[in-house]
Amino acid sequence: MFYKNNWQEGVVPKTGNTPDDDAEFNLFFKKMDYYRVAKDATGKFWFNIPLSLSSQEEEVKKLDNITMKQWLVSHNFKSKPLYDYLDYCCRDDFGLGIEYVSAWAGIHYFAGRKQDATADKRDSVITWPEGNARLAHHLEPFTKGKTLKNHLVFEITTTSDKVIAKAFDAATKTTIEIIANKVIMATPQFVNQYIIKNRKEIAAQFHYTPWLLATLVVTDLTDNFSFPLCWDNVIYGSKGLGYVYDQHQSLQQIQDKKVITYYYSFSSSDLGKTRRSIYKKNKEYWKQLVFEDLKIAHPTIEEATETIDIHLLGHGMISPVPGFIFGEAKQNAAESLENKIFFAHSDLSGISIFEEAFHQGINVVNDMLK
Repeated sequence: MFYKNNWQEGVVPKTGNTPDDDAEFNLFFKKMDYYRVAKDATGKFWFNIPLSLSSQEEEVKKLDNITMKQWLVSHNFKSKPLYDYLDYCCRDDFGLGIEYVSAWAGIHYFAGRKQDATADKRDSVITWPEGNARLAHHLEPFTKGKTLKNHLVFEITTTSDKVIAKAFDAATKTTIEIIANKVIMATPQFVNQYIIKNRKEIAAQFHYTPWLLATLVVTDLTDNFSFPLCWDNVIYGSKGLGYVYDQHQSLQQIQDKKVITYYYSFSSSDLGKTRRSIYKKNKEYWKQLVFEDLKIAHPTIEEATETIDIHLLGHGMISPVPGFIFGEAKQNAAESLENKIFFAHSDLSGISIFEEAFHQGINVVNDMLK
């Protein structure tokens, strides 16, 4: 983290805090340690992964009725660095900041995982240079000869005993019908509403935050670094969420050019309005936004950048607003249609993490095979 004109290890502000700031950080993490191990009368953890294994007691569920900021205020937290840190965490995992995200989800960020891979039981990370693509490549051999590429499904209907999927073949420019006994929709609800009739009302209850990604090829980023680029680099006080160094795990000792990916979530109370406004601005506008944000830590970033590519994601990730985690929307969206169409996507949990996507897939297959 670049904090008060200096790079420091980790994303929790440390060097430069006031004694009161440090005391509030310590108190907050002690509360999260309590939530991590807390269980209800039935033995269920209050917060768990998958979310479906978490406690259903009202004392826990009521945390889903307020925002993370309201929870902080109710517990007399006042430290600005703490608020900023938690806002970063929530925007990074949920797209929305502490003013808009459910307190239950915000606490789950810290209390949901029960990892034990490190001595302090925290910050266990598994990653690969190509990200989750590594997992996809492991699964790829099992799909050979079982997939249709360059096909776009645009309508799914049911008959008395079958499901019919209409798909456009991009190679032949024709439409084909695929007839099946049952179908799994491993697609988010904002997509399902355009493929299956009468799904718009359900989809409207799901909130997806827009994101901006920028990939930069730079000649040098060492103008004010006290140590080499990290995997994740966060700039305190910036509008975005920092950047990752794409070649961090490369075994090549010298990189004549570096590739970094910058992230920005559009946290707001009206995501639909935000989404529409994003697409009214041109790429040059977003390039300058990225440069100005990165200049806080890298004043010469614009001159050092050879190329910059902007990617706008209108529905970047599911965002757990208050009332969603334990609300009816998820349950209604997850129910199968006529025991023929089944739904599996991480947005059905309310949190976009790999474990939830994996869990949704396993669950729906078990349901389908009953």
